[in-house]
Amino acid sequence: NSDFETVYEQSFPKSIGYMYANFTQQLPRMHLKSNEDEYVTMGYSCYGEPTHWQQFYEMFQCIPEYSQEEQDGWEEFDWTQKVEAKKIHINKMIRYLLTECKSTEDAAASLQRGVEELIYDIMLEARKHGKKLCYSGGVAQNIMANTRIRDIFDDVWIDVNPGDGGASLGAAAYHYMKD
Repeated sequence: NSDFETVYEQSFPKSIGYMYANFTQQLPRMHLKSNEDEYVTMGYSCYGEPTHWQQFYEMFQCIPEYSQEEQDGWEEFDWTQKVEAKKIHINKMIRYLLTECKSTEDAAASLQRGVEELIYDIMLEARKHGKKLCYSGGVAQNIMANTRIRDIFDDVWIDVNPGDGGASLGAAAYHYMKD
């Protein structure tokens, strides 16, 4: 008898976290590491104006997703090609922000605002399934986005460990509740 229900997921590489991590790594002259320094990008965004967030948001919506049936039928070579094609799309989005915005601060602010809108959309959908939210992963550590979602739910629990340790804890909790 499980109280957990997955109501939404995106598969790699159509991933908000993957895209945010790549943007962090590509910030000019910053020497930041993906999957480690995203908090710097979030803080950096406060110094800019989100001038191109809407364009970024629309570009992210256009990234194709593959069904499980499609993925099951691919051989290793085909899967690699499709992932690389989607990575190229994400990198184009990042280059767009870094070249079209007047400053890297504006690019970071546009990314952050676009991410907040993407997360908010997902959370509105999740709210249709209940008043409580259990939320984890690296994107769940985005404090600026979290200030918006706290008003949607009566109770929000955000895992404090977005890495492998948190994933294993979540898997254990899910398994425990499922049985």
